Amino acid sequence: MPVYTYKASDGSEHDWHGPSSKRPSTIPVKVDGVSTNADYDFAATQSSSGDTPPGNWPLKSEAAAINPKQIPEAIEFCRTHGVPTEFTRSGQPIFTSRDHRKRHLDARNMFDRQAGFGDPVP
Repeated sequence: MPVYTYKASDGSEHDWHGPSSKRPSTIPVKVDGVSTNADYDFAATQSSSGDTPPGNWPLKSEAAAINPKQIPEAIEFCRTHGVPTEFTRSGQPIFTSRDHRKRHLDARNMFDRQAGFGDPVP
């Protein structure tokens, strides 16, 4: 199911999971304890999907995502393996470059099924 990103007035990003046919234009969120609405952010949603052309960094990966409860452990794992990586609240790693994605996937014994030259493959 697609993940859509919404941006609140303070700039914070919030994800919504659901079918595109039911995607709302705004979602209710809390900002500093105050209820408000976050607007759909097309650019952020595009960077979190695989639909963007190469070179659009940072890239959020749904395929390499982890359970949100494992984020602190994953951050430490990445740091100790020499690939410091940030994660979204929903557990998606945020890759800053093609090389960063390659090193991160190598450290986690993963590969890109649509790999190009120099990408890790089985």
